[in-house]
Amino acid sequence: MRVAILALIILVLTGFLVSESRTGLSVTPVQAGASNHLASTPPNTLCAKDERVIFSCPVKRPAKIVSLCAAKDLTSDRGYLQYRFGLPGKIELEFPKDRQGTQQKFQYMHYFRAQVDETEISFQINGYEYQIFDTYKRRREATDQHARRQRHSAR
Repeated sequence: MRVAILALIILVLTGFLVSESRTGLSVTPVQAGASNHLASTPPNTLCAKDERVIFSCPVKRPAKIVSLCAAKDLTSDRGYLQYRFGLPGKIELEFPKDRQGTQQKFQYMHYFRAQVDETEISFQINGYEYQIFDTYKRRREATDQHARRQRHSAR
């Protein structure tokens, strides 16, 4: 079911996240790895010019960027979706590394009702859950976008 709504979420995210400027951004930096990536990227994103920017925002400490990038032809059964953290030319974390079947490696949640729209995309690596949120609540005229990493302990 989650994969079936991927195309709808991507359309919502693309129009909602990229076209509007947001306030109230809080980002928790993620675990570092190592990767060589793109030489030419648009400013404030780790996505290549030939990719679709689903989400991208700067992180204050350390001064880095969190991006969710996709193939321009992304659908529920083709293309790819990738999370990236680091700086242009120095990606520290890229998930997943393999661009095959990426849609199944993410979890998607979308909640909508009058004057409320919440979207979350998440994934897990080595006991950490990474989450990207977009929340809009009309009554307060407040919008919040953030990314978060949480450690999951064995129970």
